[in-house]
Amino acid sequence: MRSIIVLLFTFFIAVLNANAQSETKSDSWEDNYSEAKLALENAEYSIAFEKAIAAERLLKEWDPEVALVKIHALHNLAQINDYVDSNLNNSLLSEVDRYIMFNRGKKENQQGIVQLNTELKALPIYIKGNSAKTEEMYGEAMQYYFKAAEMGISNAMLQIGRLYSEGLGVDQNAKQGFKWYLKAAENGNSDAMLIVGIWYSRGIGVETDTSEGLRWFRRAAEKGNGSAMANLGIAYLMGRGTEVNYKEALKWSLLASNNGEVGAYHNLGVLYANGLGVDKDFTKAIEWYEKAAAEGFADSMINLGNLYSRGGPGVTEDQSVAMNWYLKAAEQGKAVAMHNIASMYVKGLGVSVDYCEGLTWYKKSAALGEDKSMHAVGYIYLDGKAGKRNYKKARNWFLQAAEKGNVDSMVNMGVLHVEGNGVKKNYVVALEWFQKAAEMGSVKGMLYLANLYEKGGKGVRKDKDLSDQWRQKAENLKDVKS
Repeated sequence: MRSIIVLLFTFFIAVLNANAQSETKSDSWEDNYSEAKLALENAEYSIAFEKAIAAERLLKEWDPEVALVKIHALHNLAQINDYVDSNLNNSLLSEVDRYIMFNRGKKENQQGIVQLNTELKALPIYIKGNSAKTEEMYGEAMQYYFKAAEMGISNAMLQIGRLYSEGLGVDQNAKQGFKWYLKAAENGNSDAMLIVGIWYSRGIGVETDTSEGLRWFRRAAEKGNGSAMANLGIAYLMGRGTEVNYKEALKWSLLASNNGEVGAYHNLGVLYANGLGVDKDFTKAIEWYEKAAAEGFADSMINLGNLYSRGGPGVTEDQSVAMNWYLKAAEQGKAVAMHNIASMYVKGLGVSVDYCEGLTWYKKSAALGEDKSMHAVGYIYLDGKAGKRNYKKARNWFLQAAEKGNVDSMVNMGVLHVEGNGVKKNYVVALEWFQKAAEMGSVKGMLYLANLYEKGGKGVRKDKDLSDQWRQKAENLKDVKS
């Protein structure tokens, strides 16, 4: 967006300089001035600036009302560009200087610039802050931002929050970062409102308060912030800070999608794929996922892979297409995609069965912290499908996965200790692992625990009552799941 604005601005200046004496499509300065004001109202700032220039040229004298249109157009372009383009900034400040110069002694003409006056005076200071390109310059930038913030520029407050939160030019301090983001938000900055909403939702620099996060998302969304709309959609979809409301999730995701928010495209794919707030429609789900995937959204790529892998109404199962989507997501470092690729090699889905290739992909995924992949690596070593069976390696991988909360690996750790494979036989340790898995809802863990209490072993006394209790819990859970 920024590069497009700069390109358009450069283009308009070049055209105006090259055709300074040419006729415009509108014959009078009044027509051009009217078109400039209309463009300004429609947020077509480059066009507004061009038309104001044309009006001034045809008028052949400086006019305060025309000048104001130019100032407002340039000011909005500079804001959109976050005041980082020196050409825009210099042009804006030049126009302000001209306005002040021509209006000396004409107080009746000063009223139109009052609303911009404070911010425009602070702009040179804020722009100096934005000129910081190296770590050594951030400390100086902070001082400029403080001065600009004192003069009411909310973007300066936002930047102070950023420097504190990232530790640029100052010691990293999340609480101070939040304090300044909140100041910017309270001064009407929608980007700051979005950040405050995110920080409340995640408990960054402040105690977690998802309801307060939701309130700030809504405030930012009502000011037209597309990312805030997308976050509102997620909040209603997941029930964060509010009750789950799929209709509201759909509403805000659609509004965000109209603002080009990639995350909203993904949300809409989820809603249609699962029939949440709308009729289930895999075709529409794929359309939205593909739109997000085209923008590089890896989670949508994974979901596309899942849809094509399973197939369903309106979607023909195609494992090759599924593999391609998983590979694209894996290129972006998605551990889940790598796990799915590995599973396709192990199961021979769209490719020939290849346990060695599967093991390679499981290890890539495991290296990124995916506990299901750690468990799968352990199982391949336990089963000996990719080479010689290796209980010690299996045990090491199961332990990694179990420590990350994988209940299947907890059960396998218990089994290894019962059988003495890769470890010394130890019924007490086995009991501990089965107990952990059982308490996390694992039916297998409950059944192994019941068997161990039924048979007993060194260090574990027989206990028929406990055995019956765990066996009954397992049966009850089976019934619920079925």
